[in-house]
Amino acid sequence: MNRLIKLFFYKTNWQISSSTKSFGNILNDEFFEINLSSQFKNSADPFPFNNDKQDLLIYEKVNWLTSKGRIKINDRKNNTEKLIIKRRFHLSFPTVFSNEVDSFLICESAENNSTFIWKIEKNFQEFSEYSKIDEKLIDPIILYKNGNYFLIACKRVKDQEYKMFISTSKNLIEWNVVNEQNIDVLNGNERNAGNIVIYKDNLYRLSQINTPLYGSGIRINRILNITTNAYSEEFVKEIKIKNNKKNVNGFHTLNFYDFGCFYDYRIESFDIFSLFYKIVAIFRKKINNL
Repeated sequence: MNRLIKLFFYKTNWQISSSTKSFGNILNDEFFEINLSSQFKNSADPFPFNNDKQDLLIYEKVNWLTSKGRIKINDRKNNTEKLIIKRRFHLSFPTVFSNEVDSFLICESAENNSTFIWKIEKNFQEFSEYSKIDEKLIDPIILYKNGNYFLIACKRVKDQEYKMFISTSKNLIEWNVVNEQNIDVLNGNERNAGNIVIYKDNLYRLSQINTPLYGSGIRINRILNITTNAYSEEFVKEIKIKNNKKNVNGFHTLNFYDFGCFYDYRIESFDIFSLFYKIVAIFRKKINNL
């Protein structure tokens, strides 16, 4: 009976929460504790951005009816929120990066077999399409270093198996792909779990653990070498969740800012409408396959 109740009336979704833990704390602590929050339901991939004037959270919000992700921005100082990017295809994993003058946003749009870069204008009030990369990339991020843009992402081989993809550019328009043979990454560490972290003059990349389930956890990797023709990193540690909440069974995005970090987590919860959602999802899948 309990199994039937869970099957029909429990729903799995992603939610966003925050912590005052810094990257240094997480690097040295044995466990990371998930704090439950009800503010950002059916949401994932949080990216905080703050300066003297702004305290923003950019994230993916899923429309339950279409299962398509859209990109929203939450102004935490003014307690306002708005939709900033919506397309007919799924969008996720929004990441902000900057050069000496301008800021940009890149997010995943693999469902459209392409990747878009938007230029951020008027203090995050406007987002204009700046360039398009004809690659089906999963969870892309961009690092600007020494006048070069490094696009770090992965491509799906099958299910939760990926291969690393790195490309470099001087202008965000013309790209040069780094040869796979010159990329040294631990097997299973290909998919990004957040933006690049700079800590004590070292660069760190967070990667997802997708076994036994998608979004089972996060690993920390230290970048040893990143150039226009080679990339290598070493595994540092796995971030272990403090298992004190039975209905939380994973997290897959973690990003830091001046006051701590934001992350998402997967939670199973009772929902009287769960069976209805599942029936809608089945019909939607059949329609999409027509």
